[in-house]
Amino acid sequence: MSEQKERIQKSAEKPAEKVRKIKCEGPIHEMNGASIFRLQKQRGSLDIYPGQILTIGNEITKEEAEQLLAATSWKFSEVK
Repeated sequence: MSEQKERIQKSAEKPAEKVRKIKCEGPIHEMNGASIFRLQKQRGSLDIYPGQILTIGNEITKEEAEQLLAATSWKFSEVK
């Protein structure tokens, strides 16, 4: 029983992980005519709309978030 209490106390002492989110601002050039950004995932795809906020670890992985932030045709930014 005391081991379980110790584990609970240790987990309570750890600071909560910061939830990271990515916001889709939209296409870089208004003239490209795209209304969605389609992210190819291992299982299908994810359609992302301007103004949409994605949570890393929920809708997208950390690697996918890095891909979005590096995109050249659409603007994505990290939000708090």
